[in-house]
Amino acid sequence: MTRKILTLIIAIAVVCSALPVSNITFAKENIEVVETPKASEPSGRYENKKVVSLSTKTKNAHIYYTLDGTLPNKNSNKYKENKPLIITKTTNLSVIAMKKGVSSKPATFAYIIKTKEKPLLQFVAMSDVHVGSHEMGDARYESFFDTIASIFPKPDAILSVGDMINDNGNDKPNDHKIVKEIFQDNLKRKNMTDTKIQMAIGNHDSTVAKMQEHYPAEWFTNQKNGYYETQIGGYYFFFLNGNNYNSDTAQRNWLKSRLAEIKSDPKNSNKPIFVNVHQPISNTVMDGQQASNPNLNIDLKDYPQVITLSGHSHLNTNDDRSIYQKDFTSLNLGSMSYIESDHGYQAVTEAGLAGRFEFPVSQALFIEVYKNRVEVERVALNADPGDVYEGGKWSAEPKPPFNSAGVTTGEKWVIELKGETIEEIKSNFKYTAANRNKVAPQFKRNSKVKVENLDAVPNLTFLQAKDDQMVHHYEVKVTKEKNGFVVENLKVFSNYMFSPIPDNMNIPLEGLDGQTNYKVEVTAVDSYGNKSSSIQEAFKTGGTPPEITPIEDGKMQ
Repeated sequence: MTRKILTLIIAIAVVCSALPVSNITFAKENIEVVETPKASEPSGRYENKKVVSLSTKTKNAHIYYTLDGTLPNKNSNKYKENKPLIITKTTNLSVIAMKKGVSSKPATFAYIIKTKEKPLLQFVAMSDVHVGSHEMGDARYESFFDTIASIFPKPDAILSVGDMINDNGNDKPNDHKIVKEIFQDNLKRKNMTDTKIQMAIGNHDSTVAKMQEHYPAEWFTNQKNGYYETQIGGYYFFFLNGNNYNSDTAQRNWLKSRLAEIKSDPKNSNKPIFVNVHQPISNTVMDGQQASNPNLNIDLKDYPQVITLSGHSHLNTNDDRSIYQKDFTSLNLGSMSYIESDHGYQAVTEAGLAGRFEFPVSQALFIEVYKNRVEVERVALNADPGDVYEGGKWSAEPKPPFNSAGVTTGEKWVIELKGETIEEIKSNFKYTAANRNKVAPQFKRNSKVKVENLDAVPNLTFLQAKDDQMVHHYEVKVTKEKNGFVVENLKVFSNYMFSPIPDNMNIPLEGLDGQTNYKVEVTAVDSYGNKSSSIQEAFKTGGTPPEITPIEDGKMQ
């Protein structure tokens, strides 16, 4: 007789490459791939509500969705085929399809809903392009420009605020030619014939002379020190050389003189002035991490209509600390190459818990000027889950297609510039230190933590907490039940920078003793340090108990 072999096929639905997934099916037969749902309306900017239908090519699959940017699961809203969704405000619509317990890859569609009021100016501000070859830039920037065009089909300008290239040694300064070609090709492809390109020099951009050699004169400047002024749509834009601003007396005097001249005209009293400098200004956005040029705080303090745009730190725009108002407004642009979060935390990756603060996500700001206000949409050109290292090698150059292109990274910022005097304009500032968020995250009622895989590396799992802005990280404390000794004290990112944001957390608890009773306590924390109530669970590890060895005082350990 022919011996029959029973093949066990494990169908795993990988919906987040940075986290283990709960949607796992074990089957005795092959299961078809479940196709990611499609939306009837593409992501983009709209002036009316949108009616959106969802569909998947996989027959008899069910579609689930969320409207808060989190990963859907079988407990989320179930889409009804003949009942389209009505989107009335800016929304990240995240979708997933499931069949027989097997999930598709997720996708997020972003709908930026505006009124019919026409902006006086529209421009995109980005930084840290960091392109070093056509291979690493062509496909990504085709996708990026497609996303730009879906939001601003004909932007008045695209600003690149420093670090267009990766490095300034050897022959790398000539990579500016590649950046120029990529931008020119996409401007032509998207028919952005009237869109101005303006650049500021960054610390990776080699010399002013090299930028002048490779870019059209109208993109940069012929001024030998690399700082300049231009007007876009009747608004003033300044581009500084942040590499030496603090010590460059001539540059400082020029900026102060021009600002005084502009302010002397009463019609400019509450008209925004955009100051672009690669390095963030000390003690402004994200508490000034990687910041410099503190003299700009002095030089801009009498100009509340100034809005500064900076990059360099790669710090993400999901975090509301990326906008700061005191004497003027500072905005952090994120990064077009990879973003960073605060240092000193850990992230869950496919390889386990790692000390990561870099993520393969690309972000920019989409800025619209209206009468007496400026509206800023925070947009990710790519926020797909991933790690910056694969196989121990740097891999923060993901290639399209992206399932998250155009998602918003938070509610829009509105900068009001009402009033005539300094005091009147500043009275409308709402992103100040005094107004920082004080609302703590909350776990859902009856939320529980579970510890699984007790015979190997225990895995801590729980549903994510909710916050009015975002959960930044979780404090995880593991103690021995016998003596209360703390054996783990972790701070783990919630992976808020990805889209969809994972619905649950799976955190490996490494280094625990076998056959030992522990207690784990989890607290959700937002960007400002506001903390939730803790949830906790007792558990006992499996495996082999630790050896008992004598110590010097004769007692047993």
